[in-house]
Amino acid sequence: MEGHSNDSRSDKGSHASSVETTVIINCFIVALLIVTSITGNVLVLAAIKRSPSLHSPSIAFIFSLAVSDLVVGFIVQPLFIARELKELHVVKLTLEIIAYAACGFSLCIMTAICLDRYVALHYHLRYSTLMTTSRATYLVTSLCLINFVIAVIYFWNRTVYLYIMATGICACLLTSVTFYIRIYQIVHRHQIQIRCLQQAVQFDSDVATHMAISRLKRSVINTFLFFIVIVICYFPKVISLAIYNLSLENWNSAWKFANTAIFVNSSINPILFCWRLRELRMAVFKTVRQLFCREFE
Repeated sequence: MEGHSNDSRSDKGSHASSVETTVIINCFIVALLIVTSITGNVLVLAAIKRSPSLHSPSIAFIFSLAVSDLVVGFIVQPLFIARELKELHVVKLTLEIIAYAACGFSLCIMTAICLDRYVALHYHLRYSTLMTTSRATYLVTSLCLINFVIAVIYFWNRTVYLYIMATGICACLLTSVTFYIRIYQIVHRHQIQIRCLQQAVQFDSDVATHMAISRLKRSVINTFLFFIVIVICYFPKVISLAIYNLSLENWNSAWKFANTAIFVNSSINPILFCWRLRELRMAVFKTVRQLFCREFE
């Protein structure tokens, strides 16, 4: 009996040591992500703010997504580290509300970007009148207020709040997938039309139209890439929540890295924006050069 008790104590001790090591490693990774997230998103926001040529509806959505990622890096990630190092109810409560609101807002913005690209392709001749920068700003503001109202529900009933969040996430993902399928159908149809034009006499107006469609096609590919990345980063958290809710026995500390995967998204988004959007990339480089020039003056 005494030997069994000693073995049990040693198992508990090793388990506690393993959890502590996992927490330290996780916090160290998150601390690095804080630096990259804040730096990258601040540069993107500064570049958009300083470049009037980037003040368009599609970039307005990118701007709001960068703001959301900056909130994650500036508030959510430090709170996450504080909660991991010391269990405090106030920190845990604040973290859950802001984290869920920021994640929900990011998914809403990705859905709005998808719908924006669909409108740009389907109504490409009327897009400039249908979607303006002011309308995009109103939409972003409305999505922000909706997520804020949902966050308040947390204080009334946590279960209802989580059900609403789960329903909203599923609705955003389903809407995005549906409209990306429609976008693919539109692009495929235009590709067939372009092949037909190449075999017939090409008119300048037709060529100009299809060149515009080609540019829209590239922008759709970019937004689809952003969508895929956010789904990949959020997927481990969805799986971890499912395992946690279905069976606590299968839950282990390694699943805490699922939160880190979400934080990676906030750090990698600025890199994706600069990689896929040439005008934004040039604006960011210009902003960095200006900052260095001021530093050495």
